[in-house]
Amino acid sequence: MSQKALKIAIVGKTNAGKSTLVNKLVGETVSIINKKINTTQELIIGVTNVNNNQLIFYDTPGFNFIKSTNKIQKKIKINLWQAINESEIILFMIDSNKINYREISNHLVLLKKINKKIFIVFNKIDLIEKNNILPVIKKINQDFSIEHFLNISAKNNLGINNMLKILLKYVKNKKWLFSKDEITDKDNIFITNECTRNSILYFLHKERPYNINMK
Repeated sequence: MSQKALKIAIVGKTNAGKSTLVNKLVGETVSIINKKINTTQELIIGVTNVNNNQLIFYDTPGFNFIKSTNKIQKKIKINLWQAINESEIILFMIDSNKINYREISNHLVLLKKINKKIFIVFNKIDLIEKNNILPVIKKINQDFSIEHFLNISAKNNLGINNMLKILLKYVKNKKWLFSKDEITDKDNIFITNECTRNSILYFLHKERPYNINMK
């Protein structure tokens, strides 16, 4: 059976749930989770193998600094665009509790310039009424050409199997980049250091209430 693979960039604002999703997909903690802005600064790869298919997920820094010219944030921006350029499909994750259509639109305008398939992933869907996002989906459909709209809860493992089934339809015949037993490109020292950093950052952010801004 020939090997197949697909490279996927997971993008979105800080705290959209990107790292949580990557950890769920690989079955272990490879990317730390924290409400502190841009906890993920490095480009972290998570690997999921399904039969002869290898799905390679790029966990990226948040979109918050996508246009920043600050030298300190330059590496963060480079890592983000590296993942987008390397990938074949973009998963654009949106926190369903914090929808701001103007921001979504601005980010999609940038992503559409790259001419890659985009999946919109509404995360934390278990925390809202699903009908609340229908106007957002309708508006995005009017303004952009999107391959798929997906509803998930990364934390509670809802909708992830369906997402995987859809992604597997896009795999291509190619040699695997990672061995069968590898789940990330990071070593144990990196992950340990990240977990230590996570514990330091844990109490530095507060959850905001549900809000949709269609302006």
